[in-house]
Amino acid sequence: MTLRTHLIIVALIIVSVFIGWETMQTISARRAARALMESGRAIEIVRASWGLNCPAGTRDSHSEGVSGFMEGRGNPPSVRENNILEVVSALCNLKPQCSIHNSPQTFGSDPAPDCIEKEISIEYRCFSYDRPWPLTIASHETGVIDCLQAVTP
Repeated sequence: MTLRTHLIIVALIIVSVFIGWETMQTISARRAARALMESGRAIEIVRASWGLNCPAGTRDSHSEGVSGFMEGRGNPPSVRENNILEVVSALCNLKPQCSIHNSPQTFGSDPAPDCIEKEISIEYRCFSYDRPWPLTIASHETGVIDCLQAVTP
């Protein structure tokens, strides 16, 4: 065999080992997450919205409002149900405890810059068969979800 053939074989072996390692890591992470969920002490974010308490006039200064959007004009309003669901889920899901700070630095773009006192409204579960529990976090405050302290239903 030529040197080129040997290099190709070695490269294939390295790639195979890397793919196998990544697959094993993914399987281990999924097993750990499943075990945590089955133990009944993991957070599952059901809903997460930021700024729904703001008056309609301050909700979105860059669009024609909800009626304009529903009629096909303007941009969708940035203050809407679950506008921070993805971020809060990434921060908290599958963890036993989680802290969420209500600030634009936490969530990026501000959905209602003219509204100073934006609340965060979250619904979460600590057990897969639990009802959603509400959590409201005032502007510039930190809310805590602690499933280790949750009472088993």
